[in-house]
Amino acid sequence: MLSATVSVPLGAMAAPEALPASRPVLTPRAQCEGDWDFWLELMGAMLNAGRVPARAKIAACRAALSAGDATALRLEAHALKSSSAALCVTELCRLCVALERAAAEGDVSSWARLVDAMDTAVAKLEVSYKFVRSLGTAERNAAFEAVNGWWEALGERQTQ
Repeated sequence: MLSATVSVPLGAMAAPEALPASRPVLTPRAQCEGDWDFWLELMGAMLNAGRVPARAKIAACRAALSAGDATALRLEAHALKSSSAALCVTELCRLCVALERAAAEGDVSSWARLVDAMDTAVAKLEVSYKFVRSLGTAERNAAFEAVNGWWEALGERQTQ
């Protein structure tokens, strides 16, 4: 049984601050149809060995940054944006959007700061992932449902 005092460090899953009213808020439950083990498996793939492993994308962003290659930087940010959006990891997704835009606009001054922030977001996500993996199934499901409820409530407030 999940205690009300359990603190789940899911900061990497920060909810969107503001979305246009015409856009529904995508929730983790909607993405995995309530199968939290599947969602966790997808998150692990993104972090560890998936088609777009997050650390590899961050390294590729750093290489593009060092080379001053705006096109490569934009493409790497775009790929990581897609996988983070699919998993409702909005902090990372927002940073990827900002980097993709900055690279497209040639805003070189923000590139390093955004790549560093993306690296920090991935590190937070890794900590959250490890913590959630350490929970028993019942605790994990309760934690996910609590976070998902928070997302849904936020979505309802934003569409009113």
